[in-house]
Amino acid sequence: MKINFLQKRYFVLLFIFLISFVYYSAQNYHQKNISEYLQKRTDSIQLSYNAIYAKHKDIADIVFKTEINKPEILELFKNRERVKLQEKLFTDYKELRHFSVRQLHFHLPNNDSFLRMHRPKKFGDNLSKARLTVKYVNEHLKPIDGFEEGKIFNGFRFVYPLFDGQKHIGSVEISFSALAFIKDIMNYYKLISNFHISKKVVGEKVFKEEQSNYIQSPLSKYYCQKSIVKYTGIDLKNRVLTSLQLNKIQAKIQEVKAFSVYDPQSQNIVTFMPIINSISKEVVSVFTFRDKAFYVASEERNLQIILFISCLIIAIGLILLYKELTYKHKLEDDIANNTKDIQASISLLSNVIKGANLGYWDWYPQTKEHIVNDRWLEILGLSREDISNTDSDWSQRVYPEDLKKISPIIKDAIEKNKPYSIRLLLKLLTLNSPLQQYL
Repeated sequence: MKINFLQKRYFVLLFIFLISFVYYSAQNYHQKNISEYLQKRTDSIQLSYNAIYAKHKDIADIVFKTEINKPEILELFKNRERVKLQEKLFTDYKELRHFSVRQLHFHLPNNDSFLRMHRPKKFGDNLSKARLTVKYVNEHLKPIDGFEEGKIFNGFRFVYPLFDGQKHIGSVEISFSALAFIKDIMNYYKLISNFHISKKVVGEKVFKEEQSNYIQSPLSKYYCQKSIVKYTGIDLKNRVLTSLQLNKIQAKIQEVKAFSVYDPQSQNIVTFMPIINSISKEVVSVFTFRDKAFYVASEERNLQIILFISCLIIAIGLILLYKELTYKHKLEDDIANNTKDIQASISLLSNVIKGANLGYWDWYPQTKEHIVNDRWLEILGLSREDISNTDSDWSQRVYPEDLKKISPIIKDAIEKNKPYSIRLLLKLLTLNSPLQQYL
């Protein structure tokens, strides 16, 4: 029986199935590892960001307690002495710039801008719509912090209510630019970073003449800030992620939670950290942090090696199995053919023996079995009851002198496969017969 075409096709299908199974199993395991690694990466960057945010909040609290919330400053503000307040704070504000403080901004209880230390000539505009944090503090008389776009600058703002005794007289904001956060992240954690601001927010809040400070982000719904792009040296035209990936990412950003993605083309991990407005809870900006993904690239190579070795092992295994089955089938065919030949030879020999009226015997030295036909018994004058079907049936009937002669000949035939032809005398009738005749 030969392995036919259909059976060969089964081997091919089995190979495809096993390869597919190994591929999907390895791929799922690989994706699980990558997802876990990306989550750990996201968590790590989130902790880093939280630490930097806490650092700036501490600075803002210290500035408020030591430089703003003191009698002489509160007195000038209460009396609405803008110029004197600016002059009083000028030196301190200049020093605070070394600690990344970008804005020191005083507001009246009705949310009008009273003094912008960064732009002292711009005042009097109402901030109720543009600056929800200012409105919140003046209404609820308690501090708040978070990122917010302003009419001139955006920033991470820490807004505090101001009191003259028990009387609410307004509020003050101490803020830090996104660039200050970017610098700390790049210096401390060596991550390529960028900051993206919602186009909608910029269009609604920023003075027209200030909107030139922004440039299109790779994220279609966001701007980047020119000063940050200049500092980081990022080429916005050299996109790490594809347009399709970016569209999916923009949708995921709205889920608010930070996340990381892996780009196999550039072998980079990019972490996206949405920033929400403290009041509206809407996503208004996004930090992005990029780094080389050596672990993920290594995992990709390991996956390829595992798949190659698995394919090789499966192929070799199936080839050996195919050869084994082919050999087995060939052996079965050979045995079947030989059996037919033997049966034909036996049938022919049986017919010859019957036709010539010959007696024959078979001897199996290993088992000492001795088989004879009826004619053999008839020639020696024996019956079936007179024999035991062992080699003693023969050896005990050989003439003693002949037995001595033929024993070495038979031994050589068995051990050395030498052909032999002998003549000997066999005892007639039964062993217990008183007549000792030999044939």
